[in-house]
Amino acid sequence: MSDIVLKIENVTKRFGGLTAVDRFTGYVKNGELLGLIGPNGAGKTTLFNLITGMYEPDEGEIVFLEKKLNGLKPHQITRLGIARTFQNIRLFSDMTVLENVMVAKHGKLSMFSMFSFVLKTPRALRFEKNVQIESEKLLQKVGLLSFAEEKASALPYGLQRKLEIARALATDPKLLLLDEPAAGMNPQETLELMEFIKAIRDEFNLSIVVIEHDMKVIMGICERIYVMDYGKLIAEGTPKQIQSNPLVIKAYLGEEVPA
Repeated sequence: MSDIVLKIENVTKRFGGLTAVDRFTGYVKNGELLGLIGPNGAGKTTLFNLITGMYEPDEGEIVFLEKKLNGLKPHQITRLGIARTFQNIRLFSDMTVLENVMVAKHGKLSMFSMFSFVLKTPRALRFEKNVQIESEKLLQKVGLLSFAEEKASALPYGLQRKLEIARALATDPKLLLLDEPAAGMNPQETLELMEFIKAIRDEFNLSIVVIEHDMKVIMGICERIYVMDYGKLIAEGTPKQIQSNPLVIKAYLGEEVPA
């Protein structure tokens, strides 16, 4: 399975007496658009937090491009090539659209000493100019360049979501994790988001995992879907297979359904 970029094996995370993720095993293929669904409290965001280093697994192993992630810090995992967005938009609201993207690009600052920037050495100034150019190119690719000098807080909600994704893309990820990107969007914004996600997957050669409660989004863009309930993986398959799976129907409706 040489096309696997992320492998999760028997991962468990407990918080006191609560098991939020229970022996989850799964994988993400190169270039795949994968859905992760389940009722509220199923453990989906906790799984994202485990992948990105915000939590450490109590058991099991997470491997990204053949490198074990257990024990790594979030910034180390970001530099390996994993980026994410959050359920609640976390933009720097008082910064411009361009500055929000440039902040993410500055993750490469470890190459330079802080004194280079304090003293504004030629090398530091060249780096800063390159960051601006790269950020503007990225904004152009995602259709936000015309808003570059606008405050992030002044953007319509749908564009704020797009900016948050653009900022994640600024870290040059190979794997992008989107946590409820359609939350709070109207139907037109949701349709535009679906096309946007498919477009950036192809444009940036990404593998993408999407947590989403809007089944229109999941069924419309994902090639494969995992379903969680009470921390456990209860189903895997294509959108068509998931829609007719009795365990999935039971998890969402809370009733027995004939197989």
